[in-house]
Parts: sequence; structure tokens; C-alpha cells
Amino acid sequence: MNDKNNTQIIWKGSKEMAESLMLSIGPDDPESFVVEIIHEEELAKLVISINSENLSTIRSTVDDILSCLSAVEASFERIK
Repeated sequence: MNDKNNTQIIWKGSKEMAESLMLSIGPDDPESFVVEIIHEEELAKLVISINSENLSTIRSTVDDILSCLSAVEASFERIK
């Protein structure tokens, strides 16, 4: 039996943005999650899978990741 809890964050958008988002969370505790980009026709899907034995750790990791993703998206919006 697997005692780990898991969740996923899935984001869809441009390939360029997906790559930037992936780079923004790379240095942030990489052993806590796995990130992959799935290329679809003209879009990309960024899938972040978070696993932990402790639910509060998952919540903290999700909060950190969402904060990083939000900052990158806001930066892109300002550039446009």
C-alpha cells in the first residue's frame, strides 16, 4: 500500500510560457515534485506532480509553487 499523498497542478498555455514557468519552480525543493511539459498542437500543458507522506507538506509545496507561477505570469503580463 502506498502511504504517500499526491496532487497535481496542471496549467495550459503557450509553449514559451510553460517553459518559463517550469524554470521558475525548478530550484524550489525539486525532490518534492516532478514537472513535465506535454506538448499539444499549438499549446503546452505543464503538469506538476507533488508527492509526500505529509498532507501539510503538500499544501506548503503547492503554495510555494503557485506563488512562483503567479509571479512569472504577472511578469509576462507586464511585458506584453
